[in-house]
Amino acid sequence: MKTTILILLLLSILPLASCELVQNRPPQGKVYGVFIGLDYDNTTLHGTLKPLAGTLNDARELKEAFGHVAELANLHMNSYLMYQEGDTKDQSTYEMITVGGTAIRSYASKANLASLLGALADIIEEVDLLILTYHGHGGEDALFMAPVSDDDDDIELKVTE
Repeated sequence: MKTTILILLLLSILPLASCELVQNRPPQGKVYGVFIGLDYDNTTLHGTLKPLAGTLNDARELKEAFGHVAELANLHMNSYLMYQEGDTKDQSTYEMITVGGTAIRSYASKANLASLLGALADIIEEVDLLILTYHGHGGEDALFMAPVSDDDDDIELKVTE
């Protein structure tokens, strides 16, 4: 009786022992980060949008922190800092960043952000991760970007669901 039970037990375990219980590792994607910080010192809408302190530091620190975490996880990360700092609207003082084959100023205007996100949409794959942080004025359904001229009141970026 004991022998029969032992044989039945071994026969029931045999199929499990022959199964492969290890799955192939899924493809590893890239990580992309867009970190936006605005201080609004250059806006003509000071009655509406007060200058902010700390937003640029927040964006820069998060860019660095996410980069460090990606490095620890052995992940490739492309980070882009879009910002507006000080009282100038002269975009030529801001660095150029390149995404894919598209060169974009790092000045955080609506047009530059749209160009950056469009360029990222062309290269991001299904397994990739996009991290986007925004440090500036916002409302229930809008973010406020940097003006490109003294006449520019079109800085509201509508956020749709």
